[in-house]
Amino acid sequence: MSKLKKAMYLLVGLIAFVLGFIGIFLPLLPTTPLFLLTSFCLLKSSEKLNEKLNSIKPNKKYKSVSKYLVSSVLICILSYGFIPSFRIFANNVFEYIFGDLGIENAVQNGYKGIENQTINISGYDIEISNIYIDSLRLSFDTTIKNAEVEKDKQGNYMNTYFINVVDGYELGSITVDHGLNDNRFNTNIQIIGDGITKLYNEKKDKIEIKLRLTEGQYGEIYEEEIIGEKKVLFNIPKEIYDSKTINLNKTVTDGKLKVDIKDLKISPTMMYLRSGGGIDGIGDSFGLYNFKIVSEKGQIYKDNMILSATGDKDNLRQTIVPSIYYDDSKKFSLKADGFLIGHKAEVNIRLDDTYPKKINCLGTDITINKFERNDKGLNIEIEVNDSNFSYFGDVNLDGSYCAEEGYSENNTHEFVFNIKEKDNYKLIVEPIIKYKIPIDIDFTKE
Repeated sequence: MSKLKKAMYLLVGLIAFVLGFIGIFLPLLPTTPLFLLTSFCLLKSSEKLNEKLNSIKPNKKYKSVSKYLVSSVLICILSYGFIPSFRIFANNVFEYIFGDLGIENAVQNGYKGIENQTINISGYDIEISNIYIDSLRLSFDTTIKNAEVEKDKQGNYMNTYFINVVDGYELGSITVDHGLNDNRFNTNIQIIGDGITKLYNEKKDKIEIKLRLTEGQYGEIYEEEIIGEKKVLFNIPKEIYDSKTINLNKTVTDGKLKVDIKDLKISPTMMYLRSGGGIDGIGDSFGLYNFKIVSEKGQIYKDNMILSATGDKDNLRQTIVPSIYYDDSKKFSLKADGFLIGHKAEVNIRLDDTYPKKINCLGTDITINKFERNDKGLNIEIEVNDSNFSYFGDVNLDGSYCAEEGYSENNTHEFVFNIKEKDNYKLIVEPIIKYKIPIDIDFTKE
């Protein structure tokens, strides 16, 4: 094949990939056919890749399909590795797919949730289902059965709906809107925090919360209108209150580092590892990283970052799903690569300073590439090129938190602040850094 033909196939393949990626977000573009076209064109543009995939020996009837399927998987893997926006999208999808593995595992083992119910808020019928409770969270799905959908001439949605918890049990809530589908609007709500823990420990037979339904209207200016509120009463079966606590009581020290790994609470749907401590004079521990629990039969239970930051002043709870509650092994091991440590640093910066500037946090260089005013506000670009960097726990300017966190790609992060312009500012950054120290704790489940 001529070089010109290969180049044409490569060009068409890349264009199809870009259009297919856009189709993930725009319903008018067919994502799957475009990705299949991408696979076909990239195969044609690379003889080596074609030979490799032709060496696969499935049933002849499905050989061509297998070839394009494998190449599509390769494209997704490469996109995840090299396209930050695709990686963010994929991570969100993974969290959505695997976020409730703990509930699914418990249900498969006979665990029963709270009885479903339907409520009405200002004429909207809302079904509440998949209701589960454990010692730290109350989780349920809501579906608006008769959502009124408005579209413009291009088929774009002109309105959306939100269901939020507005009252009940000193709670904090996480709401994940799954969007409109055939005039049905689906939302998953997770209520977490010590209020739920207190209620769980008291073994209440009823829970009352208040839900608020809001409609958002897109236009020149986005506007929201509260449709109505409704109190919801959940009747809780006694058998739901069944959890165990395993005291680990392990103190890990290394120079100025001291972290107490305290206990593991086991419920049918997930587990919570409680720890606290840090490095004296540097910062607090934000939990273990790359940790897992391994049973004597080789079953692996990994940490889940969705609820990892819950806790109180001296302790942090990290979640693990699914739970070892139904595992009949007697011996287990908790393994981790180390701890996440927050190192808060302060630096005075000016708009007329020379950049870049570097700050060292626990051996990791934090580079301020630029500090300028643009149409968004005061803009700070920070770069971190270190595999020990995990994420930013805090970034504030003169005590004000960023109004908008912009791009976050290629180890570069943008933060925008809406505060008055002046000569001098105090910038506080708190990167969460990996502190490597192997952890291996054996325990039994009684």
